[in-house]
Amino acid sequence: MKGLSEDAKRLILEAPDTTKRTSVFLLLSLVLLAGGLGLSWVGMGDSWTCELDSSEPTHDFICRDLRRIIGCNNISGPVQAEILLNVKGEVKASAYMECSWDHAISELRVCFLLIAGLSVLLGLHALSRESKKDADFFVQASYFFVFLMFMTSTFDIFAVSDSETNNQDVCNLRGAFEMAKGIEGERLQCTYDFYRTTAFYGYLCALSLLVSAVQVKNWISTLSLDDL
Repeated sequence: MKGLSEDAKRLILEAPDTTKRTSVFLLLSLVLLAGGLGLSWVGMGDSWTCELDSSEPTHDFICRDLRRIIGCNNISGPVQAEILLNVKGEVKASAYMECSWDHAISELRVCFLLIAGLSVLLGLHALSRESKKDADFFVQASYFFVFLMFMTSTFDIFAVSDSETNNQDVCNLRGAFEMAKGIEGERLQCTYDFYRTTAFYGYLCALSLLVSAVQVKNWISTLSLDDL
């Protein structure tokens, strides 16, 4: 941490204008990658919550049965869904669930973003030390991670599209529909906006990393022979 703070101080206070300008692009990429990590982290794991408009202990079975009727085991993720029910005309229940990406997709995205962020830190270190070797390594690594993040985001979009198609018969129901004997549904609505945003945000991260790599490559050309 001390080394990173010294590098940051050197870039902000002592570096030439070209180095400062290049470091701004790297810092922006780092912030965007951190945002991508945050989105990926929030989107990992399934969640399911149920609420009743009655506190009667005799109605506790409703949420248990509702989860059995509809949950992440019988709906295709990634999706966020909300269902409103009228149970035997006596009590109303609502359930909200988040069914996440396939675990392999989430874990790969997190790994790519994390390692890409580490490569940006290496790029900042190269700028502060005026190290052509480290800068070249950052540029080559960035091109590789740009490709990986671009492909991951593309697969994410396909996953969201597949989820919408697979859930067409289940989601976006309106009016009265019977979920089970004595259990009448009032609304079942699914949304995919969060997961679609995560996918497109990956393209933004890839683009920022590509621009940073180009900036560092241009910065390398400004180094004198003594710095190489």
